Amino acid sequence: MQSLNNRIRAFVMRGNDMGKLVRAFTAAGGPLLCMLVLSGCVQVNAAPLPRDAAPSPQTTATPRVDGGSYASVVELRDAMVNAGLDCPQWDRHDGMLDSMSAADCSENIVLATYSSKDDREKQMKRYRAMGESMEMTVLVGVNWTINSPLADRVQDKLGGYLYESTGKR
Repeated sequence: MQSLNNRIRAFVMRGNDMGKLVRAFTAAGGPLLCMLVLSGCVQVNAAPLPRDAAPSPQTTATPRVDGGSYASVVELRDAMVNAGLDCPQWDRHDGMLDSMSAADCSENIVLATYSSKDDREKQMKRYRAMGESMEMTVLVGVNWTINSPLADRVQDKLGGYLYESTGKR
């Protein structure tokens, strides 16, 4: 028992990531639980990964139907990239029209976040007007838009709704 406590204390003192967890258990009177978990007396229900499998870098949560909201265009870009659409270039241009922040990821991908749904809707009115004379696909969330012919590829992971126009009245 003393040897295990010394090992736990040494682990914590080295500043390992688990140190905070161990400190929390210890502060809460959990040395016995720590000892049981570390010694293998308590089974943790987690299936081991096969040797050749890498852990998934992201969780697979179901997106909100409305697409949720993003605090910045950088967060939106990161979510879009994680959903599978690349951002090969980054040209940020904040304050365009009604957007809070906006950026181009390429000639065919324009991202924007808005301060409010009203601001987003003002931009969507512009997109609808443009869509009367040109093809357009826009993925629309609570406070964001992705204007790209490829936007439909990430809708299942980001949520939101698609505005699509053929450019014909």
